[in-house]
Amino acid sequence: MNVLLIIFTILGGISKFYKRFIPISLGLELKTFFTIVIAYAIDPYTALLCAIFMILIAAVVANRYCYWVLIKIGVYSIVCLMMAMFKGAGIVAAGRMAVLALNILYILFNALLKDFRILSDLPGNAINIVFNFLLLSWFGETLAGVLS
Repeated sequence: MNVLLIIFTILGGISKFYKRFIPISLGLELKTFFTIVIAYAIDPYTALLCAIFMILIAAVVANRYCYWVLIKIGVYSIVCLMMAMFKGAGIVAAGRMAVLALNILYILFNALLKDFRILSDLPGNAINIVFNFLLLSWFGETLAGVLS
């Protein structure tokens, strides 16, 4: 299990390596999926710790250090809390709620704190929602079973 957590954390951290070369978010990342699976299978505290490491690894890989890293940690704290609250709904349903909350929070923070560019930001959010919904449907139960 510990080896899987390390593998998930590294993969989640480097999954947005493309951001080093492309200035817009394509919404393709594994950090959200792995955080949800870990929160469901183990506990939200372990998931948050792994999420923080994934966020920091992603910041180093993409060479992007700014206040947004702290916002991401706050948003992933909410995701982990939601997974604890809705664990009884199952990983797919609870995970989908968490993915929607994460993307809504990112849209709100983008609109309030950054130079929100609707044409470049919203497609990434939409892709992220679909991508994570598919990952949860296809692999969520299996990976949660392996971790627990």
